[in-house]
Amino acid sequence: MKHQTNNFYSKDFLILILGQIISLFGNAILRFSIPLYLLSSSGSTIAFSLNLAISVLPIVFLSPINGLIADLFPKRNTMILLDLTTSLIALSGLFVLKSAQPFFLFTIITLLLSIIQAIYQPTVLSSIPLLIPKRAVGKANALVNQVQSLANIIGPTLGGILFHSFGIQSIIVLAIISFAVSALVECFMQIPKLGIKKGNSLFRTIKEDMLACFDFFKHKRILLEISLLVTTFNLFFESMLLIGIPQIILNLLHLDSTFYGLTQAAQSLGALAGGLILTIFIDRFQIARSYWFFASTLLFLLPIPIVMLLKLPAISIAAVICLCCFLFMISSTIFSIMMISFIQSITPHHLMGKIISYVYALTTCARPVGQLIYGYLFEAYSNYAAFIFFATILMNVFVSFYAKKILSKIRT
Repeated sequence: MKHQTNNFYSKDFLILILGQIISLFGNAILRFSIPLYLLSSSGSTIAFSLNLAISVLPIVFLSPINGLIADLFPKRNTMILLDLTTSLIALSGLFVLKSAQPFFLFTIITLLLSIIQAIYQPTVLSSIPLLIPKRAVGKANALVNQVQSLANIIGPTLGGILFHSFGIQSIIVLAIISFAVSALVECFMQIPKLGIKKGNSLFRTIKEDMLACFDFFKHKRILLEISLLVTTFNLFFESMLLIGIPQIILNLLHLDSTFYGLTQAAQSLGALAGGLILTIFIDRFQIARSYWFFASTLLFLLPIPIVMLLKLPAISIAAVICLCCFLFMISSTIFSIMMISFIQSITPHHLMGKIISYVYALTTCARPVGQLIYGYLFEAYSNYAAFIFFATILMNVFVSFYAKKILSKIRT
């Protein structure tokens, strides 16, 4: 394996970032448009939530394979192949629009895209420690997060405008081009190879690596505790926002997809701001006190149900939702990056992709359950959406105390 470069802004790292910008833009605009198309064409919140729930299944059930692919095969080639495959899958979406069963076929496309993304993300995150010095991993994660946030700002905003003006076809074409260009850019990148141990078969390597991961989790109990914390957060807060925001904007306030795109952009802008804040003040933030960022998310969402009960004009409620989502994402992004950086700092290079995949699987397993629950709640009790928000905020008060208990004992 080649040595890490001492230059934080190395050529290969910058190419990785550029490829991420282009690929994540295509991914963001496609992930935004498919569920929105199903919601607008069927009017069913359950169909919308079912599509979102299916999209996270590969992360949960294929995590051992995803992590092994990220660690055993050349990372650059893996990224290129995944981007090209995604471009072809997006192309098939144009033919799905002409079919008689668009919901079923778009669900399959969503599942395939999720499988690719489940492999892609651990590959990128496990590449970072190979390209930069260990002391710069925190800043690198913040930069990668900012790139993702930037793509998520442009993607939903532009997606909402294109969807409202030209339909989903224009979005699919734009996504196809994005993935193809990203694959081309990544051809100029070099990432150190880890490879399979000489003399070991692939099956034996898989078995040994899985046992090594389980042993690592056994001795690093804090990883399981952090995973449980984030899992609970995903079950309630993230699921509520993913399902509740479009339901409120489109079906309760009767605003068009442009406003929904603005709420998504507000969340991404908050994530971008959170990454910038962490980059600037990274030396002042202590992981043992990171639970404050977790707890503050409760306060930032509280105004949403309040303004709904006050029955303010639809535009005013949408504006409050955008502001709350922006502030919410600042805190949650800082918390997430600190957790990812901590995990990377205690994980060996040869286990990095697999450990990250397992952590993602543990933290994601609650998403389909939460999305289906909130899909039912917001459809069956749509007139009580504000009380659903209040109940969720109350539940996460107790989760915040758990966050303080496990995080305050970490010493860096």
